[in-house]
Amino acid sequence: MLVRWLLAFALALPLLAADKPNVILIFADDQGTVDAEGFGAQDLYTPNLRKLGDRGVRFSQFYVGAPVCSPSRAAMLTGRTPFRAGVPGNVPINGLGMPDEQFTIAEMLKSNGYATGIVGKWHLGEVNGGGPLDQGFDIFFGHKRGCIDNYSHFFYWSGPNVHDLWRGAEEVWEDGHYFSDLMLREAKRLHLRQPRPAHFFLYLPTSALPLQAEQEWRDYYRPALESKQMPENRFHYASLVSTLDEKVGEVLATVERLGLTDNTLIIFMSDHGLHPKNAPCSAAAAPALPRREVQPVRGRHSRRLDGRCPASSPRRDARPVRNFDGLDADPGRAHRASLPEGHKIDTARA
Repeated sequence: MLVRWLLAFALALPLLAADKPNVILIFADDQGTVDAEGFGAQDLYTPNLRKLGDRGVRFSQFYVGAPVCSPSRAAMLTGRTPFRAGVPGNVPINGLGMPDEQFTIAEMLKSNGYATGIVGKWHLGEVNGGGPLDQGFDIFFGHKRGCIDNYSHFFYWSGPNVHDLWRGAEEVWEDGHYFSDLMLREAKRLHLRQPRPAHFFLYLPTSALPLQAEQEWRDYYRPALESKQMPENRFHYASLVSTLDEKVGEVLATVERLGLTDNTLIIFMSDHGLHPKNAPCSAAAAPALPRREVQPVRGRHSRRLDGRCPASSPRRDARPVRNFDGLDADPGRAHRASLPEGHKIDTARA
């Protein structure tokens, strides 16, 4: 079952056919139903996500392809259901990932003259030739597994511990440097620079676990923690969401500084709902909303029930559509003629 999203800011994608804009797709990890300003949460500070939604289009009926990481990413990148994309569940360590024969957004846009890059979390395997460089991306910087420590860049969650930071096919070491800052640095080196490619597609998938926020935001939320207005798990999660918001703000500021705002399609969305360890969405977190608006559905991360979560974009000329989902969020839809002969996708507007 598809997971329904609340924090969905995305654009009417037929604009691509006429404008051929740059595309920046920011893919948040485990961000919950109301967890951004403007969507109900009263305990979070996210001015940049609010700005993105205020300047663009917010979708309140938005779906992703799966309630866990790998299949949701596969569905979004291919426009296919996870099963048809070859990724029915999370890709295990050293397990088979998304098959190389899948045709992704990156391949579609690359065939239409776009430079393509991914900076961040891949989590779609590579054992069977399905790494990012095999799936249409010219450039890759980030980690291949589901999460890493943000400072050592090791995967610690099941042995043996493995260092997991790559630039293309080369392992790189950046000990002590915060991963989100490395993402911004690499994004600016690749596409957000002068001179730049004529048209580019930049995919920025972030990682939630472990909840290692920057000190500034832990300090910001600490009074709420110490006064018991916020439980400890929500404290760590809130600090991370505001850290993410700060990085989104830096991306927006860079796009504006380079004079790219009017010709750049920016989509912000989350891969699925809130992780249960990060505290459930509740009326306590969003007291200004009626309970039916906060918890109108039963689902969250890992559950195949209806559940809602985040996404956005600053284009006032975009027009809202009916129910919108993570398969329709394929920024290459307008270049559908680039699909290989006989290749089908699964969106309602295919």
